[in-house]
Amino acid sequence: SGATDTEITCTVADIRDGDYDVHVYVHGKGFARVKQQAQVGVLVSKVTPNTGSINGGSLLTIKGSGFAKFASHNFVKLGDRKCTVTKAVSATELQCRVDKAPENQIAVDEWGSEKEAPEIETVNVTVSVKCGNIAICNSEPRESNKDMKYTFDPDLTPNVLKVMPAAQLTNPNFTMPLAPGGDVTVDVSIATKLSVCDKCFEVYIGDEACSEVKAKLVKKLPPVPPAEASTLSQIAVTAVIPNTVAVGNHSLTVVHRDAGSSPSHNAFVFPVITSADLTTAGVGGGLEVTD
Repeated sequence: SGATDTEITCTVADIRDGDYDVHVYVHGKGFARVKQQAQVGVLVSKVTPNTGSINGGSLLTIKGSGFAKFASHNFVKLGDRKCTVTKAVSATELQCRVDKAPENQIAVDEWGSEKEAPEIETVNVTVSVKCGNIAICNSEPRESNKDMKYTFDPDLTPNVLKVMPAAQLTNPNFTMPLAPGGDVTVDVSIATKLSVCDKCFEVYIGDEACSEVKAKLVKKLPPVPPAEASTLSQIAVTAVIPNTVAVGNHSLTVVHRDAGSSPSHNAFVFPVITSADLTTAGVGGGLEVTD
């Protein structure tokens, strides 16, 4: 808040939505003649980033006004897709994570790659607020303007190319399977304009996040006609699988902080095999044991 000879700036307290007459009182001079009304409600003025993966997973920052103090009182939608509010920074800023796309909207082949190239889609961003504060809680959420846009862009969607134990990077003959507590390397293609850094990526086995994530540029991929220049890079993302991951088949996804999530890729996690597990074998032989 502040004032000059020609302008007064102020922050409105929590009041119900509606149109209000504006009154200005100047100390020592009295009330000014003002024939203006102010509209009070939820406003979205900026969405960052405003483009991301068709599979969701992007962390968005939404700027505006009229947001609730508690994250659970704010609801964000990108078209028909939900963006779960993770933090209500202030009455003018929210952070939300774009929900994953429904499985039936992502067609993939037996290798986990998309069968058909999906189309780009631009949608409206809306914020609904259930309660401005504890005293003002509406039976129906207040809804923001709908002129801010977000684009689901297949060209920004990371794509899993290959999943393998990390040791295979240096030893192609290494055949140990993925296991709880073990390393995994995921080759991913991303748009060349995206940043490559350890903190840029997250790897998930099911809903569990892998730790010690490291990312390295492998190469720029050949351009896809009719493009003349490469628009994709191959990145090797290495991480440690959580010890708590159950044995069995899981969906593996890679999330880039600025682009969002890859499609799900099948990854089978095997039990950890120790030397104690190999002290007996069938009478028919055939088991190779290395000390």
